[in-house]
Amino acid sequence: MTEEKKLPYLDDPQRLGDVIAAIQAMGTYKFYKQTFEGWAARIAADTSKADHWKKVFEEHPEFFRLDTDRKMASLVLSMRGYLTRTRRGCLEILSPLRILRPLSTPPSICTQEPSTCSTKGDGGYR
Repeated sequence: MTEEKKLPYLDDPQRLGDVIAAIQAMGTYKFYKQTFEGWAARIAADTSKADHWKKVFEEHPEFFRLDTDRKMASLVLSMRGYLTRTRRGCLEILSPLRILRPLSTPPSICTQEPSTCSTKGDGGYR
């Protein structure tokens, strides 16, 4: 007889939303590793939810890793290398061509209007 493995997505109807929220927050935060309290504050603005987020991180090793002491978590797949800030402080996703561009190539000129983060033409994907 085989033992059925419990699936966290089926046990908790909020789990998918929690995983997506954690990936979004962790993938764009400037530091890749934090304590559970730190991630709880960053993701849900509530440090008392640290145990909840620890459980999410532990049950989803496909996305998250814990340090050796199991006191800090990090995201396995990160967008940090693919995001940049424009001159006006807006986040911009870099295209594969810009990521692979030689360092000697000058950066592209910001195409954004002064009062908004919406871009003209290419939607920010250059």
